[in-house]
Amino acid sequence: MAAAQTETCQNCKQSFVIDPEDFDFYAKIKVPPPTFCPDCRQQRRYAFFNLFPLYKRACDLCHKESFSSYPPESPYVVYCPKCWWSDKWDPRSYGADYDFNRPFFEQFDELMHRVPHLGLAVEMSAAETSPYMNYGGSDKNCYLVFNAEFNEDCLNGFYLFHTKSALDTSLAIETEKMYDSMHVWKVNNGTGLRYQVTESVDVGFLRDSRNCQDCFVSAICGIRNTTFLIKHIQKRNIRRSVRSGTLDHINNIVSSPSARKNIGMRCRINRSIRIWR
Repeated sequence: MAAAQTETCQNCKQSFVIDPEDFDFYAKIKVPPPTFCPDCRQQRRYAFFNLFPLYKRACDLCHKESFSSYPPESPYVVYCPKCWWSDKWDPRSYGADYDFNRPFFEQFDELMHRVPHLGLAVEMSAAETSPYMNYGGSDKNCYLVFNAEFNEDCLNGFYLFHTKSALDTSLAIETEKMYDSMHVWKVNNGTGLRYQVTESVDVGFLRDSRNCQDCFVSAICGIRNTTFLIKHIQKRNIRRSVRSGTLDHINNIVSSPSARKNIGMRCRINRSIRIWR
């Protein structure tokens, strides 16, 4: 087994270590050791896939300006969704025979520069009502939503599926009326939710909770209702506690050591408490 070696990255010039197990793996698949550090290799892989940044660029077929995931200076041929999905061009005309006497990636690069690319990876139904999104399908009236499908009336989100009326929400499935939340499933009317909140209704600032109703500022709750600051209170009092409290009062509550230990959401409460009033 080869000994570990410290190499210098050809890109960022930082040192990185190649472990003996890595050398065995490279020998097994018959490839040379890397000359880039792990971070630079990861960046190079990400460079092949652009999800979030959008650019204004003219379609290379209809020449109309539209939004694209490719910048205007990109050397690739880029079509807008309407042209790319149409029958105005024949993909088979770009076929080429493989030359075994030339490197594969050299030929692949030439092919990538000839074949038209889809400017925004969206279905036509989504492109008509949601032109400012990427990697989506069957979405309606969505804005700046990415990697999403079967959503309606959503703004600023990532990885949304079967979600309706969501704002600043990511990693949500089968939810409705959401704000500033992530990692949620089957939740209706939620605000400030984090880390696996599932099957809950009328909740705010929860984490690691399931089957909750009328719960606010709590963590690790299961099959509960009317919970405020990890404590069970009467249902008529929880709404009163939220709606009648001032922002300073809420800040004092969540700044207590016990609450801070469980949730740590004081900043988001400042921004979102108005939704509960």
